[in-house]
Amino acid sequence: MKFLKWTGAHLRDACIYFTVFQFAVTAIFQLTAENGGRGQFLIFGVELAVFAFSFALACAADILKIKKISLPLRILIHFLCCIAAVSLLFRIVASDLFKVNSLLFIVLGFALIYIVIAAAALLILHVKNKKISDDSEYESMFKGKKE
Repeated sequence: MKFLKWTGAHLRDACIYFTVFQFAVTAIFQLTAENGGRGQFLIFGVELAVFAFSFALACAADILKIKKISLPLRILIHFLCCIAAVSLLFRIVASDLFKVNSLLFIVLGFALIYIVIAAAALLILHVKNKKISDDSEYESMFKGKKE
């Protein structure tokens, strides 16, 4: 039962990621196609690879939930998993469309986007945790104890 719950949650997250990616790809086709993107569709194998990529990202999100590992190490492991997923996706899907140099730029672009989003998320988390610690009042542990 635990496995089914885990799989269901990750499939839900993967579907959300997949939908976002599909909108992005459709928008790119609309902006770059000569005929305005009309009549463009993706091949089933590509769709399957993008869904597998989405599922890999959903599973990689579990790494961020492990409290036994320090936050910087969790982020590093998550980052490496995401970079591996992006590399494999573009290597499998677009190996004939992109040269190795183009693939490198795609991965570096993804890494830059990841770093910007991670930095923003860490800043928000830091501000949130600081506000919580500032709001809590200091209470002496020795108050009211008689010696």
